[in-house]
Amino acid sequence: MTPRIRTLVGLALCWGAAAQAQVADSELLRCASLSDPAARLACFDELAAGAKVRQTPQGRSAAIVAAFGAPTAADQTQSIDSEIEGLVEGWGPNTQFRLKNGQVWRVSDNSSATLYLKSPKVTVRRGALGSFLLEFEGSKETARVRRVQ
Repeated sequence: MTPRIRTLVGLALCWGAAAQAQVADSELLRCASLSDPAARLACFDELAAGAKVRQTPQGRSAAIVAAFGAPTAADQTQSIDSEIEGLVEGWGPNTQFRLKNGQVWRVSDNSSATLYLKSPKVTVRRGALGSFLLEFEGSKETARVRRVQ
C-alpha cells in the first residue's frame, strides 16, 4: 500500500468518526432546542435509550470492580523496623536475611557490601516501582530486597 493510499484511508476513517459525532451533536441540539420540558425530556430519553452502556464483566462483583487499583491496607505501610540477630558481615547477590519478626528477605540485585554489624536494627522500606530496600542502622549501605517468607 502506497503512502498516498494510506493517507487517504486514514482521512476517510477520520471523516467517518467526525460525521458520527456531528450526527450525535445535531440530535442533542435538536432536543435542547425544544421548549416543552416534557418533550425535551422524552427526546433526551430516546437518545439515551439508543446509547451503548458499558456493562460490568460477568463474574466480577461491583465491589471488586470499584476497588480495582485502589491501595489496600497492606500497601499503606511504608516501612517496618526489626532486627537481625547475630553478626552481619555484608551481603552479595541472593543473600538472605532473617529478621527477628520472622520475615525472610533476599537481596534481589547484584549488589554487594562488606559490613561488620552485631545484631543490627534494620528498616525495610518501600522503594520505587514496588521494590523494597533494607537499611542497616549504623551504616549507609542499603540492599534492594524482595520478601521470601
